[in-house]
Amino acid sequence: MTATIQTILLLLAILVVVAIAARRLNSAPSVLLVVAGIALALTRDPPPIELAPELVLLGVLPPLIYSAGVATTTSPRPRSRRAGRPVTRTPVG
Repeated sequence: MTATIQTILLLLAILVVVAIAARRLNSAPSVLLVVAGIALALTRDPPPIELAPELVLLGVLPPLIYSAGVATTTSPRPRSRRAGRPVTRTPVG
């Protein structure tokens, strides 16, 4: 149990460091998080982490989807209308 808590705290610390680095580098945090995830996966002995599917579906995905939705709806409406016309015509042919 103690090892699991230490692993979670280590991952949270890495998350904070990556978020601070993304802000200082003026980069998207998601890109640096992917790079950090790849680096962690390539370490010699990665810590085993098991998550219940319910935890991921109820606790992880909704905030990710919400933040992505908020980030993509910052454009003005006329631009989305211009983009919407070809998208709606695609299935029709």
